[in-house]
Amino acid sequence: MRLPYQLFGGGTMGDGKQWVSWVHIDDLVELFLFALTTASVEGPLNITAPHPETMRRFGQTIGKVLHRPHWLPAPRFALELALGEKVSSFSKEPVSFRKSSRKRLQVSVC
Repeated sequence: MRLPYQLFGGGTMGDGKQWVSWVHIDDLVELFLFALTTASVEGPLNITAPHPETMRRFGQTIGKVLHRPHWLPAPRFALELALGEKVSSFSKEPVSFRKSSRKRLQVSVC
């Protein structure tokens, strides 16, 4: 998502109401290492941010951090032309775009 902002063309994707649960790469790596080194961990793991943002707010934050404007929206029809069926997530609101419940990874050391 950084490139459009670096080129002064960043803006809201779709209607901007989709929830984005960004996670820092260090946190993701830590979860992977924990899962790989803890025998009791099994099944799927889901990592999510404790405070998700809407796509609109997330984009505004990217613009602010990069000192670039957040002005050029990417409406759904433009995204469909560029990405095809991959854009269906912007309108159908799959699980990944819903606001997650706040639960923490519970770790018990024996």
